[in-house]
Amino acid sequence: MAPLESVNYQNLLAQAQDQLNQLLGSTEGGQNAAGSNGASSYVNSVWGLAGSTEQLVNGDDSQKANAVNNIVNKLTDLLSSLGTKDSAKANQRVKENDKKIAENDAQAQKTSMTINSKLQDIFAQCEAGTKTIEEALAEIQKLGGDDGGEIAKVQEQLDEHLQTIENNKLVLNDDSANSKDRQAALKNILGAASAINSLVTTVNGYLEQIQEQNAVVENASNGISELMTQTSEVITQGIQSIQGNIGKAQQLQGESTLMATESVAKDTAGGIQVAIGEAMTSGLHSVVTGSTGTKYIMSGNDKIYAGAALMKGSTQGLGKLTQSVGSMNSYLTEFVNFAYGIGQVVGGTSELVGQYDIQVNAMISSIGSWDVVSEANDELQTYVTEYAAELPQEMTEDAEEAPVSTEPNQGSASEETNVNTDAENIFKKFEFDTNIFKTTSK
Repeated sequence: MAPLESVNYQNLLAQAQDQLNQLLGSTEGGQNAAGSNGASSYVNSVWGLAGSTEQLVNGDDSQKANAVNNIVNKLTDLLSSLGTKDSAKANQRVKENDKKIAENDAQAQKTSMTINSKLQDIFAQCEAGTKTIEEALAEIQKLGGDDGGEIAKVQEQLDEHLQTIENNKLVLNDDSANSKDRQAALKNILGAASAINSLVTTVNGYLEQIQEQNAVVENASNGISELMTQTSEVITQGIQSIQGNIGKAQQLQGESTLMATESVAKDTAGGIQVAIGEAMTSGLHSVVTGSTGTKYIMSGNDKIYAGAALMKGSTQGLGKLTQSVGSMNSYLTEFVNFAYGIGQVVGGTSELVGQYDIQVNAMISSIGSWDVVSEANDELQTYVTEYAAELPQEMTEDAEEAPVSTEPNQGSASEETNVNTDAENIFKKFEFDTNIFKTTSK
């Protein structure tokens, strides 16, 4: 059918009006006052129904014209139909419509519960990821490169041990110092070298801890990023599904409204049939037309009951749909709120990662030279091992530790003569340069 203009609706209804008038005019009941008023009311209801239906139909002009034409045909058939099953059909139609409304509402509720459950799980995972990053940050802060961190303490200890080596070198390399003091100085140097070796091992352990925490933060950050992608996908899925339910609800609203308009038509047609039937069963002609008149009355009453059932079903259905659509809109609002909440968590996580980066970068700056320190330590350990190997074993194992002055020995540390003996001459110069640490330690 070619698309029709708006004026064609009027033509359709004008034709329907002629058909109705002819139908009513063919019976005696249609000629009395009640029948005339009924016909007028019926035609007006058809006109109103067409106007309402035009707004309900979603489609082009051709589809709208077909819808109106079908309704007009159905309404026209009402008067000529003497069946008594309209009420049962109306009740069944209301029942089916209510079932569709309930199923659509239940589907939307199920979608809401499913989406909310997924979003709650995502929210919990985001919070867990944030907590993991917080814990990693706390561990890094314990190590920290500032004055309160473990690495800073190790740095101070390194400087102290390097100073110990330098102080004791003065005594060990002083040919005028007695053997006991020089032996104690050697012991101190060897102890400081051992301590430095332990510090390097400790710092290497710190570096491993930093690498572990970096991996933790990286994994948590990547996980949260993936969760954000999931959030977008889940919410999009939920919105599309709920919007589909809203669209179905709007269709059911159209059906419920259509039931109301058809209710008016059935009620009007039923009233006309009752009037016709009453006219047929009264007066002299009732002997001839009484049986047919009774059928009109029964059919008319059945249509009136059907109209009442449709109107009640329409009213209740529209109320249920209004509530259902309101719930669906609230579901969409919940999705948006979840997205906002997850966004807030992720925003806080981003700040934590930023703080973590600042801490780690400070630590890297603080201990970045420890690779060089480690190389210098290797040289120190090699040197002291070779130095000690040239001395009698008892001198490196049994020498008593004694306080060593930072100043070179001037002869006041012992009552023995300052004349060098063979015992003093066994010490060779300790020539290791600790500046290779100094240039990188701070």
